[in-house]
Amino acid sequence: MGYRTGALLASTCFFCGILFVCFNVDQRILFLPKTEERTQDAFAFYTIFYNAPSAIKALMHGMMGVLVLAIILKLSKWDESAMYFDGGSLACAIFSFALYTSTSIPALRTINEPVPDVDTPEDLRGAVELLGASNVLCLLLMIGIIFLQAGQAWAQSIERKAILQIEEEDRLEREKVSGKAPETKKEK
Repeated sequence: MGYRTGALLASTCFFCGILFVCFNVDQRILFLPKTEERTQDAFAFYTIFYNAPSAIKALMHGMMGVLVLAIILKLSKWDESAMYFDGGSLACAIFSFALYTSTSIPALRTINEPVPDVDTPEDLRGAVELLGASNVLCLLLMIGIIFLQAGQAWAQSIERKAILQIEEEDRLEREKVSGKAPETKKEK
């Protein structure tokens, strides 16, 4: 594994960790019966999340940049493996960032800075549910990136083994033609 793959996996796992922490709140909102206590817990969690120090937000956005940069650097090789696996990873990252900017940020703002006389309690509950669904989808996309990178490593190892086997067969054929080849197990 090279530096580019390491940077890609480190930043992806960073986001998986953040989204897994959020999943502890989201699963109670999305998959369990809705109660006022669960909704208030989600409001409290996302209020803390939204009001985090700017250093934490800068770290998160910096890791987004590392992720995109690592994928683009891996794509610069531009072979079949890069086109399919790294291209798929780039698509997952773009969809995830699009969900974050178009859904998560507005939902967080609605929860933490409701517009007076416009945002009703039902709007706030809807924003929490939307944020939870967006987080789950982003988590699935990040896991997809990890699976694509694992698939790429597997495909490259299979390709290396096949190339070594072909080279060994060519070497044996050349030795056989030159008359220097010892008997192999297949010839016995």
